[in-house]
Amino acid sequence: LDQFTIDSNRIKCIDLRHCMNLASVKILSTSLENLQLSVCPSLDSVHFQGNSLRFLDLALSKRLTRVLLESSSIEHLSLCGCSSLNSLHLSCPNLKPENLLLYGTSFFSSEIGVTEA
Repeated sequence: LDQFTIDSNRIKCIDLRHCMNLASVKILSTSLENLQLSVCPSLDSVHFQGNSLRFLDLALSKRLTRVLLESSSIEHLSLCGCSSLNSLHLSCPNLKPENLLLYGTSFFSSEIGVTEA
């Protein structure tokens, strides 16, 4: 599995942790609440659009360079250890800075405009 694309309004949780060859993820969903993509060593880009996502874990995906996330409901985002990340676009008005984990990246929550709701 190297690409994962889905447009679904029925799935609530997707767990793709430790997918060694997964390079790209694109998800459009109004039902997905939990997305697990940690420790995917080949993952380069993630694009998620939807209003139900609450938890996204991308930790330790060391080749991840691009993240585009549009979700008004997200409460927790982990990018810890994503050392190659150079493009981060978040449209997440309810994500609090303390729930945006950026350790091991070159980003700080103050740089990307995350403010408390």
